Amino acid sequence: MILAGLAVALSLFNTREVESNAPRVSVDESPFDKPRNESALPGASGSNTADAGGIDTTTPLPEPEVQKPVILVELAASISGIATDYFDEPAGGIMLTLLAEDGKDITGPTTVTDSEGRFSFELALYEGLSYFVACLQEDKALTATEVFTVQKDKPVEGLTIKIYAPARASGIVINGDTREPPGRREHHAGRPR
Repeated sequence: MILAGLAVALSLFNTREVESNAPRVSVDESPFDKPRNESALPGASGSNTADAGGIDTTTPLPEPEVQKPVILVELAASISGIATDYFDEPAGGIMLTLLAEDGKDITGPTTVTDSEGRFSFELALYEGLSYFVACLQEDKALTATEVFTVQKDKPVEGLTIKIYAPARASGIVINGDTREPPGRREHHAGRPR
């Protein structure tokens, strides 16, 4: 009788929601003899099990994205091109800056174009990264070359950059509603209204 009561208790309390740390012992090929599918248990990694009114709804969770290490290889790079003005004439004496495409810094190695507008950089850069050459001079408009990628044993040649005088705008700011300059007060009988 005690054994029958123990068997009933085990069958009632041995559900997927209630787990025990006690070792499981079975006799005569009971369901306990079969290996458990650990991934199907609640809280197991790789699954999301919810009890929807007795219906087992197991949906696999996406695999975690594994960050692969990135190894940057520094190599000797040769970058060259020509700077021209609006009329396609060589732009000499222009300071140009080499910048990384996805960098946040606006400082980098600089060079000055010769009298024929030619420029070049000979320096160590990271293989596979993208760069561009920009004109950051205050007295010139902000311009840049196309983006290029540094590759081993392949010099970057033939870059072009247009150099322009900066655009300047002047005028008077007015209020869009009153068409008067801001801060101007109308006077009535010598006093502001």
